[in-house]
Amino acid sequence: MNDSGQRGTILVLEDDPGIGRLQRLQLERAGYHVELTTNTTDARTRLSAHRIDLLLLDYQLSEPTNGLEFYRQLQEESREVPAILVTGYGDETRIIEAMRAGVRDFIPKTPNFIDLVAPTVERVMKQVQAERLLLEAEAASRAKDHFIATLSHELRTPLTPVLALVSAFQRDTRLPQDVQEDMATIFRNIELEARLIDDMLDITRIAKGKLELQFESIDIRPIIEHAIKTCCSHEAAEKMIVCHEKLDATEHVARVDAARLTQVFWNVLKNAIKFTPVGGQIFVRTRREEANGNPSLVVEVEDTGIGIPPQMLPRVFGAFQQGDRSITQQFGGLGLGLAISKAIMEAHGGTIAAASLGSDLGSTFTVRLPLTQAATAAVVVEPATGGRADAPRISDSMHAHLLLVEDHPDTAHVMARMLRRAGFHVTAASNLAQAIAEAEAARKTVDDNGRTRPIRLVISDLGLPDGSGFDLMRKLRADHRLRGVALSGFGMEDDVRRAEEAGFSRHLTKPIDFDLLLTTIRELLAAE
Repeated sequence: MNDSGQRGTILVLEDDPGIGRLQRLQLERAGYHVELTTNTTDARTRLSAHRIDLLLLDYQLSEPTNGLEFYRQLQEESREVPAILVTGYGDETRIIEAMRAGVRDFIPKTPNFIDLVAPTVERVMKQVQAERLLLEAEAASRAKDHFIATLSHELRTPLTPVLALVSAFQRDTRLPQDVQEDMATIFRNIELEARLIDDMLDITRIAKGKLELQFESIDIRPIIEHAIKTCCSHEAAEKMIVCHEKLDATEHVARVDAARLTQVFWNVLKNAIKFTPVGGQIFVRTRREEANGNPSLVVEVEDTGIGIPPQMLPRVFGAFQQGDRSITQQFGGLGLGLAISKAIMEAHGGTIAAASLGSDLGSTFTVRLPLTQAATAAVVVEPATGGRADAPRISDSMHAHLLLVEDHPDTAHVMARMLRRAGFHVTAASNLAQAIAEAEAARKTVDDNGRTRPIRLVISDLGLPDGSGFDLMRKLRADHRLRGVALSGFGMEDDVRRAEEAGFSRHLTKPIDFDLLLTTIRELLAAE
């Protein structure tokens, strides 16, 4: 639409000046700005000089080109302007021909057709405006998704070298105990930062209906126990909060996504720890309930914390909700954990509810899950090491040649050094062109023993200054039949899918857990 206050600009192409003036009069009375012309040459000039919202084209013109042919020419020139065709020929063949060409509507040249011009234009303009609003909304949504993905990448990338270095320091037995404890504090806070980024991405997935879950029937008791042990051995212990568990349910088998359910229990427990003062208590209980013959597992997390005011209870599972501003200032966080937990539970066919008698009277969060008959898989829960576990050692016989492609200098330096310490021969590149050249050079270079040391595995960031990791992986797979590990701050499902389609064997989201990276490298090399 134009900015002059009118409802839009209509270009009228009519070779009869008298009829054209009548059309203009009707449209101007309806509030439109009108550009009137009698030939296609002038029509092109006006299309270039003005923003035209709609074309009103006479079919029969006083020149070899008719109105429909002129419209087809505009489309071939990629001038996307909606059009209405005015024609004295009312046969169905011409109408179908016009509609196939993309004409929005037509007006038959009957004796009183002038009266039809304004209503027809009004109807088509409403359609056009609705379409434009939809396109603008879709563009805004894409822009927001791109911004969030880029923000995630930029926030995650600097965390990778810090996490890797801290992990290495934690395993260094030469460091004094107090320094190791400081390293553990740094490690936990880096993980907290990464979880905040994950929450931001999860709430975006939920808003777009793209939260994907992988269901299996498993015994979830180990998940609950692991969540209690992880949360209560660190955050709760630091605040001298005592955690009590009473898992009395006779069965804990449910059809769940183990990773996402773990996320729910972590969110609820960490929430309880956050809002419980020093020296408080947390109780975790499970029981079996049955309603209408349908058994459910009930998990309750009760705390002796600050409680929830009655007016806040209906909003506690809303995104960015943490009560009033003073709560956020005192306790921090984005207020996304419970909103994400609610969406995860609903995707499981379960529920999560909150209850509290009021301020300073504690809270109880209740999770309900449908029970199933028997487990079809076992969940393996890694021990909560806080980053202290020894990294998997790769056999000395596996001194493979790796190509590390990373444009963030600190990340590249730290990762290359740690991979070399793990026994690998590492060639580093900071962009796509250099990576391709290094892979080609490695294939041709001969060492002192007359042997070549070609690249065996690629570890690449996805965002490169002269292209993308996707482009690089496709090229290296085609030319060298290489496998690869994608490293990225972009953690959305679409990013993982695109990485797989490009030929990456694995996708790891930054900040990279170096132990996990070593395990992944070992598995891929062993599978060759």
